[in-house]
Amino acid sequence: MGLASAHLKALREARLVAVRRSGKQMIYRLSGDDVAGPRVKMGEVAEEHLIELRVALERISADPQQLAQLGRAELIEQARRGEIVVIDARPEDK
Repeated sequence: MGLASAHLKALREARLVAVRRSGKQMIYRLSGDDVAGPRVKMGEVAEEHLIELRVALERISADPQQLAQLGRAELIEQARRGEIVVIDARPEDK
């Protein structure tokens, strides 16, 4: 089963999409107008955070001297104090 098929199956099982057959094709549609709401909101939230990230990157680019090199212990301590947020973007081990 392809990735798109698996996603569509999960959406169908969650009753978020309705499906009908048209010859050899399966036609999918949202099961109701309310289904699109969360997706639209997620897009708005993501866009807002992307803007914040762009602003932060522009500030760093404008003044690279503000960057600091930290050791692991200091990084963890600043995170515990809530001074920084650490995002682990490494891929999952398989």
